[in-house]
Amino acid sequence: MYTERRKAIEEIEEMTETIRLNPLYAHAYRMRGLTYYHLGQYNQAIQDYTEVIAINPHDANAYGMRAGAYYELGQWNRAEENQAKAEAMYKKGGR
Repeated sequence: MYTERRKAIEEIEEMTETIRLNPLYAHAYRMRGLTYYHLGQYNQAIQDYTEVIAINPHDANAYGMRAGAYYELGQWNRAEENQAKAEAMYKKGGR
């Protein structure tokens, strides 16, 4: 468990440095958000998924991932809104 947590922290540090160097690199926010999510740090994950959406408002995956984090926090309405948006984008051929 310690090794997995240490690897996650290293991933966050690496992605944070990548974001510092290129603040418009959405993939770095997505990966850092995913790592925060797996650590149970859902608010931080939501912040990063929100950054992905700000960079690319048509990123269906980011809405779906943010829906999952809201769900984990018990914010059902926000989870449903984000999931509905993701599904609508998928139906239109989004990613």
